[in-house]
Amino acid sequence: MRITADSFAQAVYTAMLTNPLDHRAGLDAVDRIGIGTTEHTDQLLKNHAVAYPAATPETVLEPLYPDRLAEDFLALMTAGHKVASFTPDPWTGEALSGLLSQPSEWQGTAMTVLVAAAARWPHVAARQLAPLLGARPELAPAGGGVTLAALSDIRQLDEATLSAVEQRLPAGSHPELNAGVLSLVQCLTDMRSPRHHGPAGAGTAARSTGPAPVLRRPPSTGVGDRSAVHGDPPEAWRAEPFRSWPAFRLVPLRRRRLPGQGRPSG
Repeated sequence: MRITADSFAQAVYTAMLTNPLDHRAGLDAVDRIGIGTTEHTDQLLKNHAVAYPAATPETVLEPLYPDRLAEDFLALMTAGHKVASFTPDPWTGEALSGLLSQPSEWQGTAMTVLVAAAARWPHVAARQLAPLLGARPELAPAGGGVTLAALSDIRQLDEATLSAVEQRLPAGSHPELNAGVLSLVQCLTDMRSPRHHGPAGAGTAARSTGPAPVLRRPPSTGVGDRSAVHGDPPEAWRAEPFRSWPAFRLVPLRRRRLPGQGRPSG
């Protein structure tokens, strides 16, 4: 493969946020996110497919599995974590806004992955999710009701950000968003209450009003479930799967699909 380790890692990062796409959409996604390479976009997709073969010949950008590992890789690529053995890529600072700069078929997947990662990695919430929703609050419902509900438990999202999301919710009846809207409204009600604005810490419990939701990839993609929002704290997490950087070493983490086999299990 004629591709640098950094460019390959950026391609893996992109695929996690898009899920498999047809070739034309894949070209568009790579161009929007701005992967740092001199290779033609089509060649970059083919290089990525050597390590991550597509489920069907018509698609590109097969993502990293299992979901939790993909979310952790996104977090490690983002500056602000405390895993000394993994150097983040400053490219991620602008990549997400580029990928989501226009309406696209991958918006729902990108928001689901981002919110799931932000729920477990505070620096992703502070440096990626909060700025994105501050500038583009209309993106929040793209991941569906469960992803929308998960925003209520992410402490790095302040009242102003969540209020902006509430104001940009789609008009009319959207049953698939009902659970998320209810959770968001309840969270904002608690945040606006006198108890929340009283002594320090008085309203802390308002951000945890029930069991953590489970985020799942959009069912139309045909790929695996997203992992639970909450898990082991990042401080206790170890980066052994990624220690053998550069990114080419990520290849063994995803079992290759043999002819006639289905999607690899998580």
